[in-house]
Amino acid sequence: MSLRHALLGLLAEAPMSGYDLTKRFEHSLGRVWPVRHNQIYTELKALQDEGLIELSDYGPRGRKIYAITQAGLGEIRRWLTEPLDAAARSMRFEPLLRLGFVWILEENDLQSVLAAEEDHYRQQAAWLDEMMATLPDLDSDGSIASRRAVARVGKALYGAMAEAAAALRDTLPSDGGRAGPEA
Repeated sequence: MSLRHALLGLLAEAPMSGYDLTKRFEHSLGRVWPVRHNQIYTELKALQDEGLIELSDYGPRGRKIYAITQAGLGEIRRWLTEPLDAAARSMRFEPLLRLGFVWILEENDLQSVLAAEEDHYRQQAAWLDEMMATLPDLDSDGSIASRRAVARVGKALYGAMAEAAAALRDTLPSDGGRAGPEA
């Protein structure tokens, strides 16, 4: 995912300051795709230099308010309609990869890791429920409808990861089913 396109997408909703964008990331994207405050400001500068956003106003305490330009709107639309090849559509999801190898762990570590994974993903799904509850009931607003849809998918993914961890915890043999040099 591209930070520049995420910022353009957020600014397509409404003009915002760097601080507002950081808070928005933390609230809606932070658990899925964390970003540091300074990364946002660096990218805002680059987007402004490229004419994709502009300084539209000043807020409280001299806070700079950025707005997307027509060129920026064209860029986000180009990115959204650009065909993706199979590699770009693939998901590199390290937590799922790790679950595929937990059988290598010793019993105590195996149970501890799987319990922690299950707990983490259940908490993330609950957080998405809470976040969705804060969204206004404006399904006619494309931004809200899109955020709701993405949150539902995220909740399903987190739920599936929690269930996978629980299933492994309940079904793996006490020795993890290890075979090989240490078995």
